[in-house]
Amino acid sequence: MQSLKSVPRAVEAVRFDQELKSTAGQIAKNSKCHADHSPENVEAATPNKLSIGRMKAQMAAGVPEFDPYDQLENIAKTFLERARAEQRRDKPNMRLVDDLLDKAARVLRDMVPYKRPRLTATKVSGDKEAPLFDLSTLTDSELAFLRRTILKAQPITEGE
Repeated sequence: MQSLKSVPRAVEAVRFDQELKSTAGQIAKNSKCHADHSPENVEAATPNKLSIGRMKAQMAAGVPEFDPYDQLENIAKTFLERARAEQRRDKPNMRLVDDLLDKAARVLRDMVPYKRPRLTATKVSGDKEAPLFDLSTLTDSELAFLRRTILKAQPITEGE
């Protein structure tokens, strides 16, 4: 039993085969390599691998791939354009404008994580074998000042 996800692929495969056969028939009709161009012999002609590859490339170039992100972007643009058009009217329906802007905001909210990923907090810590700073170059007074400053600073807890 086929799953629901595989049904569109099966339909697409059947459609592709039908288009491939019709294109192969057209190529065979236009081909000069056949001695007999009668309709009976055209159906019997089969394209070679190179011809099939060219047909697949032409068909792939002609049919753009479905991109859900682009669809979401188009939906958001449509809502925003409709809201702007309503606002330009002499007596705009502000309830409709607010509703359209709310719908656009919901769509855009779904798109944000893909367009601008969230920044994560990075904790900087040193390695004992490879410290971040070389303190051997500091004088005794500079080391004393650094010690006083560090002791005066408040530690940050993990929850903040």
